[in-house]
Amino acid sequence: MKDKIYPPDQAEVLFTDVKGVRREGIYVMDMNAYVESADDSNVRDCSNIFPESEIVQWEFLESRNSDPEFITVL
Repeated sequence: MKDKIYPPDQAEVLFTDVKGVRREGIYVMDMNAYVESADDSNVRDCSNIFPESEIVQWEFLESRNSDPEFITVL
């Protein structure tokens, strides 16, 4: 990514790779990578890991159980 701003560790995100494919998953700070979620579950498939350098854009996913009082200012 150009600006080098990454989401917090374990944040649920929608990310786009360099090929333009949008994926849903989490950001794992220890791995410096985004991990795609498996279909229809919260399971993370370690074969679907995308290094930070392969991601051109990301955005937060709205959590189903989000706390309305929790606000992050970027």
